[in-house]
Amino acid sequence: MSIESLKTDEQLFRKIVGNTPESSSTHFKPNGLDGDSWTFYKNKNSGIWYLKRHSSGEELTIIDYVMATQGLGFNEAVKFLEPDIEFNKLNWFQSHGLSPEYLESIGCEVEKNKVAFPVRSLSGDLIGRQYRNLFAKEKKNRFYFDKGVSSGTYCYYVEFLGLQNLIITAGQADCINVFRAKELEEFANSDVIGFIGESTFPSEIKNYIKESDLKTILVAFDNDETGFKRAEKVKEEIQKLNSNVTVKAVTPEIWEGFKANDISELAAKKGLPEVAKFLAKLEKSEQRGQEEDAKRANQKQSFSRSSSANSSARGQED
Repeated sequence: MSIESLKTDEQLFRKIVGNTPESSSTHFKPNGLDGDSWTFYKNKNSGIWYLKRHSSGEELTIIDYVMATQGLGFNEAVKFLEPDIEFNKLNWFQSHGLSPEYLESIGCEVEKNKVAFPVRSLSGDLIGRQYRNLFAKEKKNRFYFDKGVSSGTYCYYVEFLGLQNLIITAGQADCINVFRAKELEEFANSDVIGFIGESTFPSEIKNYIKESDLKTILVAFDNDETGFKRAEKVKEEIQKLNSNVTVKAVTPEIWEGFKANDISELAAKKGLPEVAKFLAKLEKSEQRGQEEDAKRANQKQSFSRSSSANSSARGQED
């Protein structure tokens, strides 16, 4: 059985959920999901069966449902449904919570063995493309660029409006998933960008942060030691560039409770609402920022002046 045939298997989906109604217009609460109202229906064009959340329009295939209720990744969920299935590298789309159709709708080019992400300047000029090789075995061979595209100069984004808040991710897939999720919560007034090099801080973004009147920046990097260290370093660099902006970076405490290695895996496993919850937790976290640093510096200066005054007074008494 193929992945597509799993998605069109009505009887298997009904068996896994356990309480689906006969009518596609009947609202119900699927086993294992939250208390919201859902419907169970078949897309007439694709033949795929979905659970559809009434409040938000979110749709889950049988694979999405197993991922959400069993806490599994994409490949694990497919194996759960069909133990004998054989995988190929094109499962990159599902494991990152994305579809070829959606990527094409936002200007990416999808071919059999690669995805081309457009790289533009903040003013909107197309500089070139970065390519993701879907079949590359070694990490160093997964990405390559058009001539003239530099990860040290430019970033990736879906839409850039020059808003008051900014969310920075580590890569294109995370950027796209945050872009999709931000409308679900209070992040509609935020631009989202993705660094396209693991150890880079694009010079165009540095200049923008330095000269802009940004209010907040969230650094939403991966859930690992490298991600935490890199996020903290980027936070420190931002604070040097613009002392007026509030910067919050991911930490192990922020990621605690979200069983994923990065934002894309979180989107694939739990859906966009969970990504929005993660962003809200990061945004509401209490982190020492510029105001506290300034307060500590003022306290230190006050203590120094007080000590000097006391020393002078003792000298006069002597």
